[in-house]
Amino acid sequence: ASYCASYRISARMATSLDSSQEHLGFRTVATVDMARSQKPRP
Repeated sequence: ASYCASYRISARMATSLDSSQEHLGFRTVATVDMARSQKPRP
């Protein structure tokens, strides 16, 4: 058995589309002042 074949949660078990188990990303938080003070990217 390969460890990689079962690495993803979706490969191990079925989940519904609205389940938080599929949301593996990250989020950032910024205030309006922080967003306004950012230098433009080239």
